Amino acid sequence: DADVSMNVDGESFSNELGKRYDVVVVSEVLEHIVHTDAFMVETKKCLLPDGTLVLSVPNICCLKNRFKLLFGKFPTYGCTRLGIDPAISSGDNFHVRDFNVDVLKLCLSKHGFVIDEMLSSGVFVRDRKIVPHWLCPAGLGDHIIVVARKPS
Repeated sequence: DADVSMNVDGESFSNELGKRYDVVVVSEVLEHIVHTDAFMVETKKCLLPDGTLVLSVPNICCLKNRFKLLFGKFPTYGCTRLGIDPAISSGDNFHVRDFNVDVLKLCLSKHGFVIDEMLSSGVFVRDRKIVPHWLCPAGLGDHIIVVARKPS
């Protein structure tokens, strides 16, 4: 169970969360947030100096999506489909923002985080891993995983 339940999109976080955590994990959330900058500001406030942010997002530029685009198909996980017909979004109709390595680096840098490590989840096809994470650069994996630090 969560200690605090709240709307995190464009809202200030509860004062209970301020500057008290060594580690904050944001897994598969950022792509759902409309007010990303406000969310990142509040997330940073939750961390102690030298605190760690572990973040993961779907990678719109993953290897699987690159092949899909070659054949005229929409990317998996993309928010692009929303403007066409939410009925064809196959479960990802809540994504409001797409991320790749460059966009994620820019977002973290803009908010003063220092990236310690950037990894990939590997490449999956039909829920089967075909390229393990340790062989796959972050820019080609299905998901990007970042370990970043709030400088003291």
